[in-house]
Amino acid sequence: MAINKITAPLSDTTTNFATPVINQLQYLVIDCNHGDRYNTTKILDGALFCIGGEMFRADADTTISGASSTATFIKFVVSGTVATPSYVDTLESALTWSGDYQGWYDTSGNYYLAYEV
Repeated sequence: MAINKITAPLSDTTTNFATPVINQLQYLVIDCNHGDRYNTTKILDGALFCIGGEMFRADADTTISGASSTATFIKFVVSGTVATPSYVDTLESALTWSGDYQGWYDTSGNYYLAYEV
Protein backbone atom coordinates (compact mmCIF):
# COMPACT_ATOMS: atom_id res chain seq x y z
CA MET A 1 0.00 0.00 0.00
CA ALA A 2 1.97 2.91 -1.32
CA ILE A 3 1.97 5.73 -3.80
CA ASN A 4 4.51 4.49 -6.33
CA LYS A 5 6.37 6.20 -9.14
CA ILE A 6 5.34 4.99 -12.59
CA THR A 7 8.39 4.57 -14.80
CA ALA A 8 8.85 3.99 -18.51
CA PRO A 9 12.39 2.65 -18.72
CA LEU A 10 14.34 3.10 -21.90
CA SER A 11 15.10 -0.05 -23.82
CA ASP A 12 16.82 -1.06 -27.00
CA THR A 13 13.84 -3.12 -28.21
CA THR A 14 10.55 -1.66 -29.38
CA THR A 15 8.37 -4.11 -27.44
CA ASN A 16 10.11 -3.49 -24.11
CA PHE A 17 9.87 0.27 -24.62
CA ALA A 18 6.26 0.42 -25.84
CA THR A 19 4.57 -1.52 -23.02
CA PRO A 20 5.46 0.86 -20.13
CA VAL A 21 4.62 3.91 -22.25
CA ILE A 22 1.24 2.42 -23.16
CA ASN A 23 0.64 1.70 -19.47
CA GLN A 24 1.34 5.36 -18.60
CA LEU A 25 -1.05 6.54 -21.29
CA GLN A 26 -3.72 4.15 -20.00
CA TYR A 27 -3.39 5.56 -16.46
CA LEU A 28 -3.85 9.07 -17.87
CA VAL A 29 -6.92 8.05 -19.86
CA ILE A 30 -8.48 6.47 -16.77
CA ASP A 31 -7.68 9.57 -14.68
CA CYS A 32 -9.09 12.12 -17.15
CA ASN A 33 -12.35 12.39 -15.17
CA HIS A 34 -10.31 12.93 -12.01
CA GLY A 35 -12.60 11.39 -9.40
CA ASP A 36 -12.00 11.66 -5.69
CA ARG A 37 -8.35 11.04 -4.85
CA TYR A 38 -8.64 11.08 -1.05
CA ASN A 39 -11.05 10.94 1.85
CA THR A 40 -10.56 11.97 5.48
CA THR A 41 -8.12 9.15 6.26
CA LYS A 42 -6.46 7.94 3.07
CA ILE A 43 -5.37 8.44 -0.50
CA LEU A 44 -7.71 6.26 -2.53
CA ASP A 45 -6.63 3.25 -4.58
CA GLY A 46 -5.77 4.27 -8.14
CA ALA A 47 -5.29 7.99 -7.39
CA LEU A 48 -2.78 9.51 -9.81
CA PHE A 49 -0.46 12.44 -9.02
CA CYS A 50 2.19 14.37 -10.92
CA ILE A 51 4.91 15.23 -8.41
CA GLY A 52 7.90 17.14 -9.73
CA GLY A 53 7.17 16.01 -13.27
CA GLU A 54 6.99 12.30 -12.35
CA MET A 55 3.80 10.20 -12.27
CA PHE A 56 2.82 8.46 -9.05
CA ARG A 57 -0.15 6.13 -8.53
CA ALA A 58 -1.64 4.69 -5.35
CA ASP A 59 -1.57 0.90 -5.69
CA ALA A 60 -4.07 0.57 -2.80
CA ASP A 61 -5.79 2.80 -0.24
CA THR A 62 -2.89 4.56 1.49
CA THR A 63 -3.17 6.08 4.98
CA ILE A 64 -2.46 9.80 5.31
CA SER A 65 -0.48 10.42 8.50
CA GLY A 66 -1.40 13.22 10.91
CA ALA A 67 -4.72 14.78 11.82
CA SER A 68 -7.18 15.91 9.19
CA SER A 69 -9.25 18.08 11.55
CA THR A 70 -7.06 21.18 11.25
CA ALA A 71 -5.26 20.37 8.00
CA THR A 72 -5.21 22.74 5.06
CA PHE A 73 -2.88 20.68 2.85
CA ILE A 74 -1.82 17.13 2.13
CA LYS A 75 1.97 17.10 1.81
CA PHE A 76 3.69 14.49 -0.38
CA VAL A 77 7.33 13.67 0.39
CA VAL A 78 9.09 11.58 -2.26
CA SER A 79 11.79 9.15 -1.22
CA GLY A 80 13.14 7.03 -4.05
CA THR A 81 10.11 5.73 -5.92
CA VAL A 82 7.50 6.21 -3.16
CA ALA A 83 5.51 9.34 -2.21
CA THR A 84 4.33 9.51 1.40
CA PRO A 85 1.29 11.69 2.26
CA SER A 86 0.74 13.57 5.52
CA TYR A 87 -1.70 16.21 6.71
CA VAL A 88 -0.26 19.69 7.25
CA ASP A 89 -2.00 22.47 9.16
CA THR A 90 0.89 24.96 9.23
CA LEU A 91 3.57 25.40 6.62
CA GLU A 92 7.24 25.22 7.53
CA SER A 93 8.14 27.38 4.54
CA ALA A 94 6.35 29.38 1.90
CA LEU A 95 4.90 27.52 -1.04
CA THR A 96 5.62 28.45 -4.63
CA TRP A 97 3.40 27.66 -7.59
CA SER A 98 5.16 25.64 -10.29
CA GLY A 99 3.75 26.33 -13.71
CA ASP A 100 5.90 23.55 -15.12
CA TYR A 101 4.47 20.93 -12.74
CA GLN A 102 1.07 22.57 -12.09
CA GLY A 103 1.23 22.42 -8.30
CA TRP A 104 2.36 24.00 -5.03
CA TYR A 105 5.87 23.11 -3.82
CA ASP A 106 8.07 24.05 -0.87
CA THR A 107 11.78 24.83 -1.08
CA SER A 108 12.62 21.12 -0.52
CA GLY A 109 10.56 20.09 -3.55
CA ASN A 110 7.69 18.56 -1.56
CA TYR A 111 4.30 18.70 -3.28
CA TYR A 112 1.22 20.13 -1.49
CA LEU A 113 -2.37 19.40 -2.40
CA ALA A 114 -5.06 21.67 -0.94
CA TYR A 115 -7.17 19.63 1.49
CA GLU A 116 -10.89 20.20 1.15
CA VAL A 117 -13.39 18.33 3.27
